Amino acid sequence: SGNSVIFIIDKLEAAFKIDLTSITESGGDTVLHVAARSHSRRSEEVINMLLSKEPHLLEKENEQMRTPLHVAAYCKHPQWSQC
Repeated sequence: SGNSVIFIIDKLEAAFKIDLTSITESGGDTVLHVAARSHSRRSEEVINMLLSKEPHLLEKENEQMRTPLHVAAYCKHPQWSQC
């Protein structure tokens, strides 16, 4: 569930001092870019949780100069247009 994801991320942040803005895939996608691309039923919960923990993720561009909002638009996630 969404609470489990929050619990796990909280524990990882505490144990390893993880900075969510520094975790990237090849191409510079952050965890928020990945969540924005996802078609999982839980992606909206994960997106909300990530933004509540690290709002600056929304402004982070990948190597193609795309923010997570751009990625969501390209992946046809209309609910993001209300962010």
